Amino acid sequence: MLHSDQYNYLQGLNKQQRIAVETLDGPVLVLSGAGTGKTRVLTTRIAHLLVTGKSKPWNIMAVTFTNKAAREMKERVGRIIGPSSEQVLMGTFHSLGARMLRQHCELIGLKSNFTIIDVEDQVKLLKQIISAKNVDDKRWPAKFFLNIISSWKDKGLTPSKITDKHIFQYSNGLIKDIYIEYQERLLKSNCVDFGDLLVHPLELLRMNSDVLSKWQSKITHILIDEYQDTNTAQYLWIRLLCSKHNNICCVGDDDQSIYGWRGAEVKNILNFSNDFENSKVIRLEQNYRSTNKILDVANCLIKNNTNRLGKDLWTENNSDQDVEIFNSYDSSDEARKIGEIIEDKIRDKVHLSEIAVLVRTFSLLRAIEERFISIG
Repeated sequence: MLHSDQYNYLQGLNKQQRIAVETLDGPVLVLSGAGTGKTRVLTTRIAHLLVTGKSKPWNIMAVTFTNKAAREMKERVGRIIGPSSEQVLMGTFHSLGARMLRQHCELIGLKSNFTIIDVEDQVKLLKQIISAKNVDDKRWPAKFFLNIISSWKDKGLTPSKITDKHIFQYSNGLIKDIYIEYQERLLKSNCVDFGDLLVHPLELLRMNSDVLSKWQSKITHILIDEYQDTNTAQYLWIRLLCSKHNNICCVGDDDQSIYGWRGAEVKNILNFSNDFENSKVIRLEQNYRSTNKILDVANCLIKNNTNRLGKDLWTENNSDQDVEIFNSYDSSDEARKIGEIIEDKIRDKVHLSEIAVLVRTFSLLRAIEERFISIG
């Protein structure tokens, strides 16, 4: 372990990054724009908690949204503090929820060797249930019920919390009964789905004061990445865990909340200061990824967003190259223009490996790929 006079890992941080790393007490929201070094802030903050003796490794929970991000975070912290980083609770909401659930599964009615089923098995189970209830699976297919049930779990709603306002007229009002039987069959088979990895831990903390007390005492510092993409169940789970020590650091960008379709609630980041008393908001606005002209265009567009806390990205990476915008008649016309631009770059001695084509969805690539093949 490093001593307090060996904070060399803080070198290279800009002023706002350093403030975010060194503000270790109380609720902190790090409002981080794109390319502003948020991962570096998170990992350095974990290291600083340990080096300064503010926390022990096993008292820290760091939550990411992908397993890849969790591995990267653990590797970065490990490079600073060594093997003790392995004792930090790092992972996705689902993996950490599964870890908690395996410790207390008997309180839910499960055994510790429970199976996590995939979407295909979920659909199979729901097909059996709706068939037994004589539901018209042409009008109300199993995937429809799965989407509804998954959305309820994203909101932390167990079957007992489903009311008439949630049911509408889905399957002539049978959807609550289907949800109840679906959960009963999962338990009987010693199975959970991905939504249960959020809902079951939440219910464990809500319904068992001793379990809540144990975890609140164990976890003294919580760090969350991509906070703008948290859903209601995740938010409620974290609120319960941090309510004793109130040391929570959330990193996110209200302008990058794009997962509303899978339950993300941007209000979680917008309401942070109201949810956590005496919170501090630190803005990371220096961008290391783009040029000044790209940021000017981005800031001009983003300022029109209505639900945002506000920040202006800037950079020292100046460039004379303008951002060019062109309209296309259709996808073929767009592909032709992209091909012409790349051919011009090649004539200017730009190598193909220096050129990237970014698209919003994979399906948009087909016309471009076909054009590239035709022009060799």
